[in-house]
Amino acid sequence: MLPDDIVKAVTNSISGIRAKDYASAISNFHRIQASPGFSKSIDNLKTAIASVSDAKVKVFEYPADGKITIGTWQNPFGWEGKYGKLELLEPEERTLADFSAEPISLVAHSTPAEIETEVVYVGKGIKPSDYEEKDVKGKLVLTESLARYAHKVACIDNDAAGVLTFVPPSGIDELAELRRYDAIWPSAEDKDKTKFGFALKQGDGVKMKQWLQDGKTVRVKAKVDADLSVGKLQVLSALIPGEDKNKEIWLAAHVCHPHPGANDNASGSGALMEILRSLSQLIKEEKIPKPTFSIRFLWVPEWSGTIYFIHNEQDILKRCKGMINLDMVGADPTKAGSVLHLFRTPFSLPSTLNNVVRFWQETEAKRKDERREGGMVAPLPYQYNRYSAGSDHFMFTDSTVGIPAVMLNQEPDRFYHTSTDTVDKLDTRQMGYASRIGALSALSLVLPKHVYEETILTVCRNEFVELMQEVSLRGVTELSRCLGDPEKLYPRVLRWLGLAHDLGQETLDRAAEEWSLISEQESLR
Repeated sequence: MLPDDIVKAVTNSISGIRAKDYASAISNFHRIQASPGFSKSIDNLKTAIASVSDAKVKVFEYPADGKITIGTWQNPFGWEGKYGKLELLEPEERTLADFSAEPISLVAHSTPAEIETEVVYVGKGIKPSDYEEKDVKGKLVLTESLARYAHKVACIDNDAAGVLTFVPPSGIDELAELRRYDAIWPSAEDKDKTKFGFALKQGDGVKMKQWLQDGKTVRVKAKVDADLSVGKLQVLSALIPGEDKNKEIWLAAHVCHPHPGANDNASGSGALMEILRSLSQLIKEEKIPKPTFSIRFLWVPEWSGTIYFIHNEQDILKRCKGMINLDMVGADPTKAGSVLHLFRTPFSLPSTLNNVVRFWQETEAKRKDERREGGMVAPLPYQYNRYSAGSDHFMFTDSTVGIPAVMLNQEPDRFYHTSTDTVDKLDTRQMGYASRIGALSALSLVLPKHVYEETILTVCRNEFVELMQEVSLRGVTELSRCLGDPEKLYPRVLRWLGLAHDLGQETLDRAAEEWSLISEQESLR
């Protein structure tokens, strides 16, 4: 897709070791949205950028007051956790949670408290029936649900003092030391009613539940010092300017999530940093051409910062021609059980962006010399998928915005949103792989005159041949298994084939818009 000399320059420059180091540095911060820890991580990134790039850096700030709404979105409150300790007094004596040692153990958005009380088990704790014949007033409830669901029913509706959450055993691959990332996310009307919570280790939660079911009294002592108030949401932007200042390709990653949050999403933020470093250096050394279009790198608070940026920075948004979201891209697949997925745009938003990123996802997975920095030995698992939301890219693909956006994302991840999502689970080879995909995809999009358009047209065609084959095979399977009335199945399959064909044609039509040389070729026919 790109000339060999450009590809070689990028692949020689990108370092999975360096990308992991960037991720490790980010992981050190407790990065709850609109918190001091998030701000410190942004400052750390600004310093890192200044040391390796001449990119134009700006931090966009927006209020986090829990009141402002954008469409149906309500922004969060600012929050600062200062102290949190939960001690078991009865039937044993020991520390169950300590914010200074494990910040993730204090449920985000907790408010100040100092109490010694009993614990009551409420199961899921999200329905009124869970509280029937249970006295929870002034006590802590033990729940298997997320804090944001149980807190309202337990604390606001039933006047419990706080919540203790834990992950119930699933019977598969249990981790007794695991704590879940939990937050309350209070609404503006519930701010003054917000209590506190702690995320217990799975083993402690199971043991506490058993004690209570056996009729034993469980007493704990809790102390919390935290501040739930107006904060600030920060979006860090770094721009590598192109010759045409009116067109930009965006690479984005959310910085937030609690310490350690290594794969989610220090990995995406670290990969983004390595891509910026590499491209800046290669352009400066004239090893790759100056981009025709600009490349904008964005480090955001997930969703809350992205929707603010889209809503408030309309002049900048108009320049965006495509967005690549890096969210959880660095975990060692042999440890986390992960596959690196590329989630394409919705079928309602056809774009060659899908095919460009897919090309590099597949090509770089097969690179023969990519273990020069070590890392896992197993093949790099990857998959191309239909559209899925769940991260910042979905705000771009919304019909009110209509910008093509895709996501690179690893799933499943057995350590997702828990205290076990630590830096030792990241892999240098995987980090390098994700960084190369991002860098080469971005360059393909901002160096259109250096791209082999025939390759783009071929991979676009191939995708829709695959889709039509899938539709045909499904239809044949349903017919052969007599899964329906043939007189209804035939028209349905033909309709699906028509839609698949139309989607392929629309993507090729978009190619003529997105790639100038293809337009020029079309005009010569």
